[in-house]
This record gives sequence, C-alpha cells and structure tokens, in this order.
Amino acid sequence: MQVYRRAAHPRYSAGRPVGAGAFFFRKEWVNTPAERTIQGRWALVPVRPAWSGRGWDRRQGHAGEQHLRCPASEVPPPSPEDVMSFLTVNGTTLYYELRGKGPSLLFISGAVGDAGQWSAVADGLADEFTVLTYDRRANSRSPRPEGWSTTTMDEQADDAAALVAALGLGPVAACGNSMGAIILTCLTLRFPEVVRGAVLHEPPLVAVSSAPDVVAKAIEDVVAAGMAEGGPPAAVERFQRWVAGDDAYESFDPDFRARLLTDGEVLFGVEVTPALNYLPAARELAEVRVPCVVTSGADNRDPSAAGYWLFECCQWLAGQLGVPVTETPGAHIPHLTHAPAFVDFLRPALTSFGS
Repeated sequence: MQVYRRAAHPRYSAGRPVGAGAFFFRKEWVNTPAERTIQGRWALVPVRPAWSGRGWDRRQGHAGEQHLRCPASEVPPPSPEDVMSFLTVNGTTLYYELRGKGPSLLFISGAVGDAGQWSAVADGLADEFTVLTYDRRANSRSPRPEGWSTTTMDEQADDAAALVAALGLGPVAACGNSMGAIILTCLTLRFPEVVRGAVLHEPPLVAVSSAPDVVAKAIEDVVAAGMAEGGPPAAVERFQRWVAGDDAYESFDPDFRARLLTDGEVLFGVEVTPALNYLPAARELAEVRVPCVVTSGADNRDPSAAGYWLFECCQWLAGQLGVPVTETPGAHIPHLTHAPAFVDFLRPALTSFGS
C-alpha cells in the first residue's frame, strides 16, 4: 500500500521566510504493517545529484515524478534545492520550484508551460543562482482556475510578476523561450522594476516574419492533423515533434513528456491564439531600459531552415531593442536539446545583469 501525506512546512530562501501561503511538500511513505516492522518510516524526496549516490530507491511520486525513497531520519532539511510548492497569486494557483543559492533567476516556459522544460538548465545554474521555475497557469501541475477560458500575454506576465513578488525574489534575471519569450517581453514592458535583465529566445512574433500566412497555416495544419488523430494529446505530440524534431521529443524525460500531453486543451484552446497575435509596439520597445539579449538557434539562421522564420522574428525584436541577435547552440529549444552548452552560454549573460 502506498499512501502519501502532504505536510505543510515553512519555506526559507537565503535564510528568510518567503511567500505567505507557501509550503513545502514532504511526501511521507506509509508502509504496510509488515514493511513498517522491518523498515520503519520512509520519506520521498526529489531526485538530486547530491542525493542520488546514497543508495536510496527511486519511487513514483507526486504528479508521476520520480523521487528517492529514503529513511525519514535521513531526509535533507528543506532548502532552496528541494522546494516543490504552490502559491496563489493573481487569481490563480501556480506550482513552482526553487533551487540553488545566489542572485535570483526566473525561467518562463513556452508551449507547453511546464517547469520541467528547464530542469537540466536550472540544475546547471543552481551553483550560482537561486533559480525559479513554474508551471504557467492551468498547465501541468498548476490547476485551472474555475471558469478560466481565455488569456492574454498581459495576464501571463502579471502571473510571473506576482509570483516573483510573493517570493521576494525581485528584481530577477530572466530567460524565456518561444511563448515564454513573448511573456518575458510583456513582463519587461509592464514591470521593468521586476526584471534586471532578460534573455529572449526566439519569440514567435509571427506577424513580423516574411511569410506570416505560411507560418500560421503550417501551425494550423500540424495541430489539425493531431486533433484528427487523437485529440489534444496527439496534437501536442505532433506540435512538439514539429518544433523540436523526433529525436529531441523521444529524448524528453518520460514524466515530463507525459505531463506535456495533458496540456493540449489549454495550449490550443486558450493560449496559442493570443500568443501568436501578440506584437509589442515599436515605440514601447524603443523605450526599454532593461538590459536585453535576443537569441536565436544556430540551426535556424540558414534561410532554408524550417525555423528560419523564428530568426526573422529575432531580427525584428533585436532591431527594435537596439541589440544584436546572439547565436545559441541548437535551434528552438536549446535548453532541452543542448542543455550543458546552453548553461555555458547563459552564465556570462546572466552574470552581466548583476544582482
């Protein structure tokens, strides 16, 4: 018998309590009577490199994620490295993760809005930064607000700003990918005091590409084929394969991939239209004083590449901000396909934003 007990636990970040209503999930493993006699009480903790060598068993945990089963007496104390919590901000409840220690760093996911997109990169930067990742509203582990059926990029940016404020982490260095880069652009325009520097990777500003109708039709066809094949989950899979490539999709962590497939209704029914219709005014971008780095994958710079339109979007945004387009490894999702190299790329840029 496997039973989980959810226990409230005070959260601390850099030695101070954070966020009213924040709590830490400590998942206790309650054994059958026979197991209890032999083994005693166990606890589930997140899989972390520092703990994985202790011989603890891997077990299935909250939301299907892998955790380590260890003796309760050996459970590491709560720290920024093992926080998996929820906060209610801006009228929605957001699942978030904190790890590491140092200047604050926020990652914003694109489609779909799952914090797991950033796990490898966040772990790689946790030696120097306090890293915040989160499931955007109604995605994966963040529950859907009652009656919520539409969104705007302003609302998404407001969620991020409210989460950062509730945790006392602002101003943050931030990095957004794809739709996450659109949300970060919006966040920078609406709340410049919250962002001390922004890395914007390939925001899909379709309207400024050289063939917006072609791009929109390509996306529509991919989604329609998936919907016909198997509804929103199949549409998510087809869309991710179209964006990332088959090899990259197959390499995704199985738990992360399983969560992605649950988010199709939100992505295609709520998010994608306002995201693809978003275009910030040139005059607003010209007034931005937050340091910005606009990035595009090396593989998308070739005019013959399927993702060249994303490079065109980056060229337009960089031109409005008065910065060059900086090349990253890979293509649209380097944080998933080239995580170690992307960490090496990000570190000096993030450090340049100060603390």
